[in-house]
Amino acid sequence: MSMAQGERVQVVYHIATADHYRQHIALLNLENHLVDIKEQQADATIKVLLEGDGVLLFSRALYEAHLQQRIVSLRRNGVLFLLGMDSVQQRGLDLKQDLLGSAVDEVVESGILTLINLQQQGFAYVPYVSR
Repeated sequence: MSMAQGERVQVVYHIATADHYRQHIALLNLENHLVDIKEQQADATIKVLLEGDGVLLFSRALYEAHLQQRIVSLRRNGVLFLLGMDSVQQRGLDLKQDLLGSAVDEVVESGILTLINLQQQGFAYVPYVSR
């Protein structure tokens, strides 16, 4: 699907799985999406909501330099990372000690309510969830 030059793109990628392969595919699709947006000179707002077991992506990123670099690169290209605090607390994690907290752009109380809100604002929904 091609975008018209200057088109406004709003997308929320929802990562709610601990599966490393599915997380990798989500990041790869994000990276490819950014290339398409640049080529089409589209205006984009891309958010990634990590909730449920998806918060474990930022836990892995603390110890995996390559993963951390990918996240930093995505942020440099304008991708915003949202983290569901309910999911962090349910897993007994600490934002500063157990997660790559420096890469979090916004902490949200409820991931599901945030998804609903973003969809009502016109964001397209791209899920990467447990099956």
